[in-house]
Amino acid sequence: MPHGGSRYLLDSRGRAYTVEAAQLPPARGDGAPASSLVDVQDGARILYCLSGKSDTKVLVASTAGYGFLSSVGDMISNRRAGREFMSVDEGHTPLQPFVYQHEKGSYVAALSESGRLLLFAIDELKVLAKGRGMIVMGLDDGEKLAR
Repeated sequence: MPHGGSRYLLDSRGRAYTVEAAQLPPARGDGAPASSLVDVQDGARILYCLSGKSDTKVLVASTAGYGFLSSVGDMISNRRAGREFMSVDEGHTPLQPFVYQHEKGSYVAALSESGRLLLFAIDELKVLAKGRGMIVMGLDDGEKLAR
């Protein structure tokens, strides 16, 4: 199983990939596209990279307004093609994963692109290993979740 030396990539369709730190290009030079390290599926593109121990807690959501609580360990894949992690509606993309520490009295602040803000207790979100999640914020037609 990968350890703290791994990096986790999330693509535009919600697929998660694991890349060992030893696979990454050295600090000098021009680097390499992240898509050359994994087999990106169905025309998706890599959006985010994160690292952490497998028990690192992460909040994930999509621009469609759905999200859930998970852990970095749920993103681990031993296949170059990655694993299905987030279900993302057509026309939407994942938002940047947010690493957090679960403490009593923690809140989530959700912000829509139109500037609406919703604040709620983090305990109201479900903890899932993968999926679509639950509604983080109800959105109007054409509106997207920004953060």
